[in-house]
Amino acid sequence: MDEGKVESMATELDARCPICLDSQVNPSYVLPCLHRFCFACIQRWAESKPECPLCKRRLHGMCVLLLVRMN
Repeated sequence: MDEGKVESMATELDARCPICLDSQVNPSYVLPCLHRFCFACIQRWAESKPECPLCKRRLHGMCVLLLVRMN
């Protein structure tokens, strides 16, 4: 398989939200682990289970960093 194609596929997978498995909308990072999710997905998740869905580290309150683009 072409190395460029493999890299492109890996980048596309990295851009997907691990919760909804779709392209990330309003990408946000949780603290303290800095895993990235859609803002709405991680907000809903944290309300029912205050831990990171990937590493299971406890989230203290709603500690989410929302990325904002400045044009």
